[in-house]
Amino acid sequence: MRLAAYLPGEYQWSFSGTQLKGSFAVPERSTDSRWPASVLQISQNRRHLEYADRTPFFFLGDTAWFILWKGTPDQWAKYLDYRVEQGFNVILTQLLPYFLDLRDRQGQLAFIDNDVNRPNDLYFSRVDQFCMMAAERGLFVMLSLIWGYKPREQAAQFSTAQACDFTRYAVARYAAYPVLWSLSGDAPYLQDLAKWEAVGAKLEAVDPYAHPTTNHLFTSLGWRFLFHDSHWHDFHMLQTTHVRRSVADIGDLPLAYYKQQPVKAVINGEPWYEGHPARDEEEFGPVFTAEEQRFAFWTSILSGTTMGHTYGGQGIWNWKIEPPHDVAWKPHIAFGPTWKEALSLPGAEQCAIGAKYLQTVNWWDLTPRPEQIQLEPVPPLAAQRPSLAVAPERTWIAYLPRSDARVTLKGLTTSPWSASWIDPINGKPCEIGLVEPDAFFKWVVPSPPEPRDWLLVLQNDSANLTPA
Repeated sequence: MRLAAYLPGEYQWSFSGTQLKGSFAVPERSTDSRWPASVLQISQNRRHLEYADRTPFFFLGDTAWFILWKGTPDQWAKYLDYRVEQGFNVILTQLLPYFLDLRDRQGQLAFIDNDVNRPNDLYFSRVDQFCMMAAERGLFVMLSLIWGYKPREQAAQFSTAQACDFTRYAVARYAAYPVLWSLSGDAPYLQDLAKWEAVGAKLEAVDPYAHPTTNHLFTSLGWRFLFHDSHWHDFHMLQTTHVRRSVADIGDLPLAYYKQQPVKAVINGEPWYEGHPARDEEEFGPVFTAEEQRFAFWTSILSGTTMGHTYGGQGIWNWKIEPPHDVAWKPHIAFGPTWKEALSLPGAEQCAIGAKYLQTVNWWDLTPRPEQIQLEPVPPLAAQRPSLAVAPERTWIAYLPRSDARVTLKGLTTSPWSASWIDPINGKPCEIGLVEPDAFFKWVVPSPPEPRDWLLVLQNDSANLTPA
């Protein structure tokens, strides 16, 4: 039976067979408390998330993987307030330190004597505080339970039984907060599928609130469609990674998952991070820009990730802080701005602007239609390509990257369509006027207002839709 959560009152948790237990209070909803109204669930069409009353929820996430152990409550509060003001509603983070012998800002290990059978309450009580602070601001936290794939990282330290026990502990402690679950990330799932299936089944069995659950794939597993038929696995979280040669995957991978049957919601959980150096070669390449964040956002969503999108910024995901508190064991973790500096990276605001626009239309009804947008001349494979999604007979939305090519839309009916440009940087519209397809139902798109990326929107003037 699925329980209702987030009702005002006191919630208690306990870890059976141990003395570990605790409680917290959900306050009355008021101007001082913005706890989410209900647990999230998968929508009836299986394409997005929604609240218990069926109100659609557009997932706009930000990646702060290391903050729970590297950050302080004051830093967390500043960061959350900034993202809430922008419009983000989900924060993705790792429940445990990247390596279990790393200590949090209070000097605590996650497990007493690094024994994964002995959770350290002093460590996890800080996570309690962070989850409460997010909930009070109306945010959901996606907790990644057991990260990693290399010998020193988290996943390698847990046997299957220990991973299942820790999952049971995490659910007991955090399930009454506004959370979503990711079992792991960057883990060698193919090497030990039985282990992860057991962990997923355990989580599903013990979570009384049935929070949506996934497993964060690393790039090389993206085309394997892992866990698609697993009952505990509610949505796919892809990673199109931090190399420029992945440009085609940002559209192709969501489209491939969108077409899978049975239908399962999809999100790009780790595209190019803004300010992160490209890693196509051993040496670091140029950093990814705000324009590339716009490309990743719009291309992913218009290609099938109608659940939403996850932004990432260098300095935020790795929670880079000033010495002596920072811990960096790889060059790309030490690279770039501090978290304070990274907050002002413009790509996050531009993703939020995109999300706000999509929430004025029935974004969950959008269907990818890459075959109905054409460029002449055809761009090389390494180039950014346009993307298109339609709500049939109502709305066409195309994202057009910077290009000198001629753009043609195909298959337009003779309905009274009107067109406009929308600036993906600031969301401001620029009217084009009526669309006049030729005898073959094609329409050559006029040149955009400036030679850079733009959003093109066609509306059927006879549809008379009320915005969502």
